[in-house]
Amino acid sequence: MCYNDPMLKHLLVVALATFLLSVLSLILILGLKPGLTISLHIAQKKFSARIFAISTTITTVLLAVFFFAYFAPAFGLSVLFYLLAIPALLGVLFAGIFPRTEGKSAKIHELCAWAMAGLLVPLAVVLTVETFSVASLLTKIIALLFFLYALPVLIYVKSRPNTWRSHALFIESVYIAIFCAIIISLTYF
Repeated sequence: MCYNDPMLKHLLVVALATFLLSVLSLILILGLKPGLTISLHIAQKKFSARIFAISTTITTVLLAVFFFAYFAPAFGLSVLFYLLAIPALLGVLFAGIFPRTEGKSAKIHELCAWAMAGLLVPLAVVLTVETFSVASLLTKIIALLFFLYALPVLIYVKSRPNTWRSHALFIESVYIAIFCAIIISLTYF
């Protein structure tokens, strides 16, 4: 398969839909609880942690194939993209496999989730700079919105670890959604 294979392009939608549907259905099954992050919702029950681990693994594999077989070659992205995308994807994978329960699992989860969240900002910078000449106005606006949202949110969350939890689910969801919107916009518009 080569990067102009139309099926590879659509792996992005399949990957994001898999993740979104699994998270939403698990949160609905477990019950929405204010002040809990996505991870804390999922870690409430063993079955939900296992389902999340499976869906996150599937999502990560699909995203890796999408990024490295289609997206990066199609846009001629540099080695820097790969150096940021690989650890970000591993962060997603390990944060999904290791539930945020107690002990080592919680520490691994926390480290991987924060690494992934932190890598999305430089990854967005690389994507914006390296695709600027071909990116649509919509993509540039979404990237600007991501920077205007992500940087203050990361500072707020790290500086007030107890305060932000009351809005954790919303903050995390918007952060991930805006970043994904950059990729969707680059891919389809």
